[in-house]
Amino acid sequence: MNAPDQPDRKGLDALTERLAGHRIAGGCDSCNAYQTVAEVDGIYVVKVSHDDWCPRYKAMRRRPKRGRRSR
Repeated sequence: MNAPDQPDRKGLDALTERLAGHRIAGGCDSCNAYQTVAEVDGIYVVKVSHDDWCPRYKAMRRRPKRGRRSR
């Protein structure tokens, strides 16, 4: 039995399996982004796809990646 603050694992797995491969509208207040869910090596990954012109996406692309040093 799950603790009260833990999600039902079987229900969560069933939901992610049903969402995999579908486009889900939303994910960004600045553009017409959509999300996709995919299973990669047993882990479900959510990807947000922004419009090319999205100001939030452009700002994220300008920021340096975490964990990498600039040379």
